[in-house]
Amino acid sequence: MTKLASLLIGASLGLAAVTGPAVAEIDNLSLQLGSPFPENVYLSDIDRFVADELAKRSDGKIEVDLNFSNALGSPSEIIPLIGASAVGLGGVVTGYHVGEMPFAGLTNAVPATFESDTVLDITETLYTENETVLAEFERLNLKPLVLRHLPQYTLLCTEPVRTMADLKGKKVRSYGAYIPQMLEALGATPVNLSMPEMYESLQRGVVDCVYWTRSLTVPFKLHEVAKYMSDLELGAINAVTLFTSVDNWNSWSPETQALFDEIAQEAKAMSVPMTQKVEDAALEVMRENGVEIVEFEEKEAAMAAIPDMLNLWVQQVSERSPNLAASAQETADQVRELMSGANDS
Repeated sequence: MTKLASLLIGASLGLAAVTGPAVAEIDNLSLQLGSPFPENVYLSDIDRFVADELAKRSDGKIEVDLNFSNALGSPSEIIPLIGASAVGLGGVVTGYHVGEMPFAGLTNAVPATFESDTVLDITETLYTENETVLAEFERLNLKPLVLRHLPQYTLLCTEPVRTMADLKGKKVRSYGAYIPQMLEALGATPVNLSMPEMYESLQRGVVDCVYWTRSLTVPFKLHEVAKYMSDLELGAINAVTLFTSVDNWNSWSPETQALFDEIAQEAKAMSVPMTQKVEDAALEVMRENGVEIVEFEEKEAAMAAIPDMLNLWVQQVSERSPNLAASAQETADQVRELMSGANDS
């Protein structure tokens, strides 16, 4: 665990309730946890926190074996593995699975929409109250446990990008269903790449930029091959959600479920302050290594060029599944209401 994460976790525990579920009623469990992220990425500190606290607060009755970098299953394999209880706890980037969970993946898949300090609350509300999301989870036999976010995405490039003209034709690393459409609207050329492909692709000129966050730039060493970080903000997302199977969840005692819920809420609360600290530290490292923060001079023009991504999501879900058109519109309306309420508070 990083020193920064240790300090933040310690601070979080200082605020946590000192009483938890009765240990005598907690189940004896040995669980494998699979994460899509490398071990050295700060998002993995959340997994370590969950594993450590489950062991500590259960007096060792719950053991979690951590496995990183898709060691227990590729992104295309992990959902059925979790649903079949072959993987006890699994991290899922929901936006990779728009065919299987278009509604649950909304806050991960849709760019240029959400803010860092509210995206997890919006996601939690959808995951606990939205009937279509709940139906997706029931069909896939998934129970969401732990949420964490990624902060504002931007562009990390091999040359300065200051204007819309600079963006035109730039090859930009992309993924998913909606990010490519946003990049095309900005005049860029999206190139689908996995996370491990980014470093070499920047180094060899396969792409000019990556759509990425400051918080993850240093762990992936991208600052070594791309020296220009834009200040253009392209939205925060719900990052990777930790799931178990519904069958697992229903087999656990109420005290075990309460312990998971308690620790999950603490982990969620840690996400925003931890990420801000990591971003600040990453920015310092990047500057020390010659990375320039480049002002994007036409932010209003960029935002005007990007379509309303929620409307685009509704449109494309409706085209793929006409029977879900009404639910898509209702979900988008629910999200807008939640965002409006967050802005008013």
